[in-house]
Amino acid sequence: TAPSLILHGNLTVVNDGDALQLGDTFQLFSVSGSITRNGSTLTVPALGAGLSWDFSGLLVDGTFKVGPVTNNTIGDPNWPELLPAQLQAVRNAGYASATINPGTYDLPDGFSYQSTFALSGWSNFTVNADYVVFTVGKQRAFTLSNCFNFTIKGLTIRARYPSFTQGRVLSKGNNPDGKAYAIWRISDGYPTTFATDETYVPVNGEARADFSMNAVNGTTGIIDHATGDNYNCILTPQGDNTWKVDFPNKNTLPFRVDDWLVTRLPTADKQSHAIFLNNSTNCTIESVTSQSGGFATFFEIGGGGNRLIGCLIERSPVIPPAGTELPVVSCSADGVHARDAYPGIQIDNLVTTGVLLDDCIAIHGVFHEVT
Repeated sequence: TAPSLILHGNLTVVNDGDALQLGDTFQLFSVSGSITRNGSTLTVPALGAGLSWDFSGLLVDGTFKVGPVTNNTIGDPNWPELLPAQLQAVRNAGYASATINPGTYDLPDGFSYQSTFALSGWSNFTVNADYVVFTVGKQRAFTLSNCFNFTIKGLTIRARYPSFTQGRVLSKGNNPDGKAYAIWRISDGYPTTFATDETYVPVNGEARADFSMNAVNGTTGIIDHATGDNYNCILTPQGDNTWKVDFPNKNTLPFRVDDWLVTRLPTADKQSHAIFLNNSTNCTIESVTSQSGGFATFFEIGGGGNRLIGCLIERSPVIPPAGTELPVVSCSADGVHARDAYPGIQIDNLVTTGVLLDDCIAIHGVFHEVT
């Protein structure tokens, strides 16, 4: 028996025996004092219909057990990693909806294009998430593949890491050839990797990647007229998180000292989508908020007849780890991106605030001959 315990690392529960039954209880450790978590994560196996994991005793007496699904309310912010298994358990028990308890759920980190909730073939199901915040890493919160009449309501999805970088303009000037440049210092806590425009510009015989930069008014936090989409910029490190940004297509710069310059991160370094509708039909995303998301916050491919109702895209209200200022970007690319869906997505009362680094709404498809 230990006097106290702090949980670190990953706890993985593996069942290598008979199928688990209701009431099965396991003593993981014995502690006479307090038990707390510090960066620990938990992975559990799936259970049979009508069963759900109960970890309410783990931080009390070191035990966990197999409990019943007695209702369709799920979620404990102390154990956010259990949510996918709990959602599956509610569905397996025959419920047509799940209600997540209010709170902020710091979901485990994932890679870009992974999903915390990867749901395939779900029909006629609703997730109610009023006053619920999911903090996600680079992964999607939800991927709905081949789903029908699935609804998500009330959820806020907050990106843990910026999918962009930002910093202030320290000074401006002109090179001997007359082309403009700016000295740019990236703000503390923001990344120092950048996404190229996938073209290369020879500079003094050396091939150098070029970048797209957007200037954001340092007072209002919006992109002023003619200050966005500065293409073919060339970045040269100056030390101390400071870069020289050359603008080979400009002799004068329309932005000011102390304005922000912002640019995207490479795909692998940024969040993909908050919610991805993959060949799904008649699904509804209602009153969902995305904060400082990555590429295409609400993304639809195939399927059709889906609805986006009363949703909001905004800046995160949280300063990144080791940062000193709030983000100015609400989405690092399209707010809504829909492709090859028929009927097309219905969008009602969508609100976007802050800076989006591409289209607010992008609809893609093909033309068909009408005879």
